[in-house]
Amino acid sequence: MDVDNDGDLDLVLSAGGALSARLCRNDGNDQFTSVTNALPQVYDSSHSWADYDNDGDQDVLISGYNFGSGGVYEMTRLYRNDGRGNFTTAA
Repeated sequence: MDVDNDGDLDLVLSAGGALSARLCRNDGNDQFTSVTNALPQVYDSSHSWADYDNDGDQDVLISGYNFGSGGVYEMTRLYRNDGRGNFTTAA
């Protein structure tokens, strides 16, 4: 998925059993930079892409588990892409 619309494919990693959900921006020449705070860090995560707001860029839905003061809780959040690969919580 080209989340920052610069013509190269970027990468989102999510995996089961580990703290994950990481956006890695493709800088070209097979070089990737991890974008901190772009997506939430959750366990047993999965993600799905869609343009939910019809603005021409791909938004992402992240689901997984996290830990809080009350114990383990499930988290599912929709993140809006501003077209440059910056994500903000949509829902």
